[in-house]
Amino acid sequence: MKKVDEWGGIINAVATGKIQEAVSHQAYQREKAVQEGKVMKLVFLKDLTAAGFKCSSCSFLTVQTIKSCPYCGGKFEGVNYLIDYTAQKAVEQGALIEIITKSDELVKAGGIGAFLRF
Repeated sequence: MKKVDEWGGIINAVATGKIQEAVSHQAYQREKAVQEGKVMKLVFLKDLTAAGFKCSSCSFLTVQTIKSCPYCGGKFEGVNYLIDYTAQKAVEQGALIEIITKSDELVKAGGIGAFLRF
């Protein structure tokens, strides 16, 4: 099974059917995967909401407070619907979307994850 990135500042790896916690500073890797079009399938809990930041130039999405965009140097604006923006960006890149109504594992992982293309 491919690596799975999870939302909320936690990245988890799916290995031999078990979810293993990784350190929270790896949230950037999940955000980077979305930005670079590496997401094959985005999964998230129904009714999940999150606020974050969106680059006004290249639309890079993040939950982290960063002064300037690591991709283009642009400025960030606050957004209230980060999950919606993330799903929209993934669809525009050809990713599949799966909305989950209930999953204890997904709740523990922060409510959102992404199967990567590579």
